[in-house]
Amino acid sequence: MQQDQTGPDRRQRSVNYRALGQIVRGLLFVFVGLFILYGERMGITLRAAPTVKYIFGVLAIIYGVFRLSQGVWNVIKK
Repeated sequence: MQQDQTGPDRRQRSVNYRALGQIVRGLLFVFVGLFILYGERMGITLRAAPTVKYIFGVLAIIYGVFRLSQGVWNVIKK
């Protein structure tokens, strides 16, 4: 018979998974932003104006850093 897991242990585990998800999403957005900005140097061309690529690349990196910092903050906080 399984016991119900209630209390602080269950909450601690879910917060850690949430923080891990934020860290993974943050890294993904940072890599996507870097890919958008430096894709042509790797031989991959995107059909968009350079200004549009620059704007979306920088926004993706900023959002990725924000997600990454939130995930790290949640890990440190608990």
